[in-house]
Amino acid sequence: MLKQEFRKFIIMDTKSNEFNGNWFNGMLNLWKKDVSWSSKSRKEKTVCIWFALSFISMLALSHTWLFFPAFVSFILSLVKVTKIKMEE
Repeated sequence: MLKQEFRKFIIMDTKSNEFNGNWFNGMLNLWKKDVSWSSKSRKEKTVCIWFALSFISMLALSHTWLFFPAFVSFILSLVKVTKIKMEE
């Protein structure tokens, strides 16, 4: 049932204008519209990108000693993300 609903969602949304290119660009455009990326300030965008990159680097470097600086970066970015005002 859930798989059919997901397929219906993908098929329905791939016919929209956001999916002109490939599926990744379409999903990125849907995400940008959902989080209202264009209305964010430059500082908020920087903190969001910093959070994502530090999370990915923490996962990718989990088996080396570089995990510890990545973890510290992740914690610092998490503190900054919590200070961003969220829209309701």
